[in-house]
Amino acid sequence: RITKLMDPAEATGEYIGLTLIEAEAAEELADALKATFERDPDLYYEDGYQELVNRGFTVDVAPIGDVSWVEIDNHDDLAKGREIACRY
Repeated sequence: RITKLMDPAEATGEYIGLTLIEAEAAEELADALKATFERDPDLYYEDGYQELVNRGFTVDVAPIGDVSWVEIDNHDDLAKGREIACRY
């Protein structure tokens, strides 16, 4: 299940904004995203990924290990991101 509403304790992982889209899935993903937007433009693109799964495709995860990261939504997050980036 792919959703922003999932309890993190039940999740396999958390999406960090990186997606590898294999060529054979690109057209179907574009159609799933379009269908999701047409159904409700307030849905998230992750809902389009779920639509793709509903159509029989597999979405998998790739572990990144114990690496610091931050989702950047505001200036405080950006400051945290810069702090993390400076460690590398």
